[in-house]
Amino acid sequence: MAAMIFCLFLLATAGESLEEVKIDPRRLAHRFDGVGAISSAGASRLLFDYPESIRMDILDLLFVPQLGASLHHLKVEIGGDTQISCGSEPSHWRTGENEPNFYRGYEFELMKEAKRRNPSIQLHALVFGWPSWIGTSVNPFPQWAWNSTEANSNAAKYVTSWMVGVRDAHNLTIDVVGIWNERSYDVNYIVELRRRLDDAGFQDALITANDYLYEPICSDYANNPVLRDVVDTLSFHYQHSVNDAAEHDLASFGVPLWSTEDYSHFSDSEAAAVWAQYLNANLLQEHFTLTSAWHLIGAFYPSVPFWNRGMILAHTPWSGEYLVQPNLWVTAHTTQFTTPGVMWTLDSQRGSGTFNVGGSYVTFLNPSDLSQMTIVIEKEKYKSEMVTFQLLAGLSKVVKELTVYHSYLTAGYSKMFTNEGKVKVVDGKFNFTVQGSSVYTLTTVPRKRAAPRLTPCIEGTDCVAPSESNSNAFPLPYSDDFSFCKLNGTGRFWSDMSGAFECANSDDRKHGKVLRQSATDLPARGAQNCVSPDLRDVFPFTIIGESTWQFINTSVDFKLDSRGSSLAFLGVRVTARAVFQNTTRPDGIFLLIDHNGNWKITRNVFNPSALIWASGTSLNTRSGWVRVSLSVMEGPEIRFMIQTGNETVQKTVSIYDDSMPESGYVAVGSSWDSVMFDNFDIVKASQASGSGRCDRQFNRPRPGQSAIIVPCGDSSAYLKWNVTDVDDSTVKRIIFQASNLASPMCLGYRVERHKFVVEIQNCSHGNLKQMWTFDGSMFMNVACEKFMTADPGGADFGEIVLTDKATPFRWATPINMIRYKIAPTDNLETPGGTENLCVAICGDE
Repeated sequence: MAAMIFCLFLLATAGESLEEVKIDPRRLAHRFDGVGAISSAGASRLLFDYPESIRMDILDLLFVPQLGASLHHLKVEIGGDTQISCGSEPSHWRTGENEPNFYRGYEFELMKEAKRRNPSIQLHALVFGWPSWIGTSVNPFPQWAWNSTEANSNAAKYVTSWMVGVRDAHNLTIDVVGIWNERSYDVNYIVELRRRLDDAGFQDALITANDYLYEPICSDYANNPVLRDVVDTLSFHYQHSVNDAAEHDLASFGVPLWSTEDYSHFSDSEAAAVWAQYLNANLLQEHFTLTSAWHLIGAFYPSVPFWNRGMILAHTPWSGEYLVQPNLWVTAHTTQFTTPGVMWTLDSQRGSGTFNVGGSYVTFLNPSDLSQMTIVIEKEKYKSEMVTFQLLAGLSKVVKELTVYHSYLTAGYSKMFTNEGKVKVVDGKFNFTVQGSSVYTLTTVPRKRAAPRLTPCIEGTDCVAPSESNSNAFPLPYSDDFSFCKLNGTGRFWSDMSGAFECANSDDRKHGKVLRQSATDLPARGAQNCVSPDLRDVFPFTIIGESTWQFINTSVDFKLDSRGSSLAFLGVRVTARAVFQNTTRPDGIFLLIDHNGNWKITRNVFNPSALIWASGTSLNTRSGWVRVSLSVMEGPEIRFMIQTGNETVQKTVSIYDDSMPESGYVAVGSSWDSVMFDNFDIVKASQASGSGRCDRQFNRPRPGQSAIIVPCGDSSAYLKWNVTDVDDSTVKRIIFQASNLASPMCLGYRVERHKFVVEIQNCSHGNLKQMWTFDGSMFMNVACEKFMTADPGGADFGEIVLTDKATPFRWATPINMIRYKIAPTDNLETPGGTENLCVAICGDE
């Protein structure tokens, strides 16, 4: 069958243009340095709570050569106890007086697993946030934070100590170190860092600068010989245009240009096509010889910014399910058949270039062995064209056939990384039809590994690991006394948003091992300008659960620090609604207690002027452990209890307005002190509705349920849709199929008080209310010729309706979600887009 299909590719059809491409091995362009991905900002956090066998499969797909992504390069965060996008990662050295600790977090383990699978992988490290002992910041973003020699020396010592720990404690070598994520630089610091690295035995470690914009680093590099002596590569983020100064540095000094952070799109088939363009264009136009995607894996909670930007989606470790994304296979088109440092790209229009009818091609060649050649082709939504490839010089003698791998990327159907057979090279020539919405690899390099066990993922259908359950929702009831938690590790299923919550031994035999907030100072002292991006951490806090939880009863023990300023809090319905600027100060329902025994129930502990529903004082919180519980009941009512020794406060607060957030996670948090937590519990608070309208045990899908907006990926909501009869312009039917339904349901609408409400209905053949058109960004109902939109917008169960005004939606495959574009300023399709809202079905309000 594959051979028959491939024959069709080679036949020119009427109307196809004919183009000739010359592949000249004498026209080398640049040495290829590889393709990588980035683990930072807590994006990999939940991966390490997956069952070991499944976690190993995921890591194999990322790092084993010629299996999946086959990554050449791994960049990790040197943690700083600070929120920098979608989570915080722990610092190895929080105070200058104490000894560093090289067993915190998971990046060390991730690097070891990557290196075990691919000994040749290049390891790269970068600071995002600095500890306060480095020095008091005096300069605002985007300037370098310090002016003092002492601060620069401390910063260089901090980075070097991390590299020493990686080497001595984990037997790993860091190949590349950066300066500071997306901030300016100080040449004096870079010189000091080079000196300390050399003194510590890291003479071979490369320094790359400065993980940000083209300027001023490119001009400074050209004009400052001191900078040229200490910087080995120039690195940039999201730069998709040619820069004259960068080109000058490359031509005059031979310094490699790298894109050390790129992509950051919502991972689906269309975004994978964009990633294919980036990979080729970065080599062909910007001359970036290394490109690294952010992020490696989407292993953090939905409703947190930048969800699902990775090569694998793995955010429900309790279920064992994960999704292999199309951009992983797009990456494989290049990585599985190239060798960094050995292969070179060929020059523009002499082996690499653009086609007449859109799309591009890049040729990789081993100049020492011409039999090793790979051509990667990408063409987005352009018409097909026949191309004649002519191999020049020695290539025509050694290359007799090429194996073809093909990925087809559209909104309605994806075929990923299929082996389409071989194309014969006759007299140095072959013809090849390049289809639109496609990525191809034509290569002489053999694929020595068998396909991974997840064969359905290669075929582009079901990429989810097997699960017999009807729901992958967070398991309730849930409890944890942290007795099985690894020391210095993170509590199971917790994801730190600010600070560092680590498992530690307490001084109390009754409590034993606990979860301790261990970051004892703001990550940046003074003006708090030592974090990039600077999201202004207020209090440390960590989250767990589901973004759609409404009726939850949660309890925990805590013990305040002996210092006089400490406080602790417990929260429910905690949500930042995926808004980037709100990740360090989310809304919720919080019970906060301080060292003086003062308590309050508030909408936001991070904002002193936030709404307070109840408050009190005169509790003894200094004598030992305190037990607190917090519930939200239907009504709505807030119930809470505080128990300190012989004292108990127990109250119910009724809320008669809409001031409460409708849903969100459970959270615990504290001041920047050593505060301990133990004996944590969560149960459903409502006997009638369970945890809320998205509780599948209480709210089974049935005809007439309204479609709503929830955070994409929430594992309680029904978010997966099937679409039938799809091409680039028409969707005939949107099918809702849940695993516990006897038959599928279709998306239609009803008219209610002059409002067109989108709902699920029993499928009816020929029913125009269940028929839709889709132009790539908007859904229109055929019956009423109105467009799908959300009313109101937001993550709190906004209703889906039909109006005359079109609102952009995206059909995302293979994740099979309908994404809602919330506003023109929240661009889902460009780096920085942080809203993650999708069409879902839950219970009635």
